Amino acid sequence: MYGKILVPVGGSETSTRGLHEAIKIAKAQGSQLRLVHIVNEFTLNYTYAPGLYAENLIESFVKAGREVLDSAKSRPRRLRIAAMDFSAASDSVVSTLMAAVRSSAANG
Repeated sequence: MYGKILVPVGGSETSTRGLHEAIKIAKAQGSQLRLVHIVNEFTLNYTYAPGLYAENLIESFVKAGREVLDSAKSRPRRLRIAAMDFSAASDSVVSTLMAAVRSSAANG
């Protein structure tokens, strides 16, 4: 049995399918969902692009990620499944993901 399930969300069709599967498992087992969205700051190599305002672009990615999380969180809530979220912009996706795991003590 999974008490908590960590679910990465990004707004893609694949991500949405994963969320739906996690919801099915959570509903069947009484689990909580921990939805995660991380913006990788290294996606942009703006050292070679003078005039590119990377901070503004990353902020817009974070804002879009927040919207994805809010939308994703509404689905399990309609089914009365507990869902928490975690969003971050980081230069280390792995470290940030591990922080999300530790903060929620996900076991699946």
